[in-house]
Amino acid sequence: MIHLSTLQQPTPASEPMMSLWRASRTNRAAPAGAGLPLLARSVFNFVQPGKVLNLLSYSLRDREVTAFLCSSLAAKLPATSKKQRGSRKMTTIRRFSCNDLLRFASVNFDHLTETFNMSFYMTYLARWPDYFHVAEGPGNKVMGYIMGKVEGQGESWHGHVTAVTVASEYRRQQLAKKLMNLLEEISDKIDKAYFVDLFVRASNTPAIKMYEKLGYVIYRRVLRYYSGEEDGLDMRKALSRDVGKKSIIPLKRPVTPDELEYD
Repeated sequence: MIHLSTLQQPTPASEPMMSLWRASRTNRAAPAGAGLPLLARSVFNFVQPGKVLNLLSYSLRDREVTAFLCSSLAAKLPATSKKQRGSRKMTTIRRFSCNDLLRFASVNFDHLTETFNMSFYMTYLARWPDYFHVAEGPGNKVMGYIMGKVEGQGESWHGHVTAVTVASEYRRQQLAKKLMNLLEEISDKIDKAYFVDLFVRASNTPAIKMYEKLGYVIYRRVLRYYSGEEDGLDMRKALSRDVGKKSIIPLKRPVTPDELEYD
């Protein structure tokens, strides 16, 4: 049973949705979750995917509300094809779904993996679904995922890898490489970006070496990028649109987080 009094106060953007939610729960004789399919079809008449953040910060404290938002968001996103789903007997790379948010915690156990709150992940899923993919193994096990976005202007228009990680038991299978290649292809072929960039801890030598093998170079050092304590390295890979490779010419001096154009 959901107790709305325990949630944060709604923002103006979330109030229409919550009015629908309350209406769906008016009949106390109905089982928990009754009315959710109809509500899921109606909610985005009020709220578009790109404006979902306020709703998430308001509602994601309850698993039932999370499921409700997932079904609402799924109705707005392109469906995953049978080809993308592939066979369940082998590794499948497919588009990340809301349900995966309830299944991928074990992948984030690695101490070097940056983790975020639920509203952060779902904002990416709503705004950049083409940049959010999951690797799934036998038994529907989540093996790893990649999350990114496209941003910038002019020659700074680029794809960005916000997070990429693989569970420890599934490493050394080139999953990270496949996930990175997929994001790079989308950035290059679909969004016509000039480059792809990412940030990595300066102490994370294995990751730095992996990115270098994938063609990334250290563009600049960002002082105290991680929680004001550890430096980060901004690594870039030029795409086909950047014929002169100007986007990856290293800067000669380190920068501070305040100097970053995009992060």
